[in-house]
Amino acid sequence: MTLEYAIELEILTDAILLARRGLVHLKILSFKKLFNNLKKTRYTIDNKQLPISLEPNQFTNLIDLAK
Repeated sequence: MTLEYAIELEILTDAILLARRGLVHLKILSFKKLFNNLKKTRYTIDNKQLPISLEPNQFTNLIDLAK
């Protein structure tokens, strides 16, 4: 039981440290959840479309675009 809490505390600490740098920990928002949320928006935000197709194998391209 103590080990379980130690692991959860480490994940929470990592998530806070990543959030300070503007990043999201995978335990909070996984690639699958991110992909599904992007699909729900129908690829557009403020009438602007993503310049690539939104497929699971395109995550690398999405990450490059985000930089």
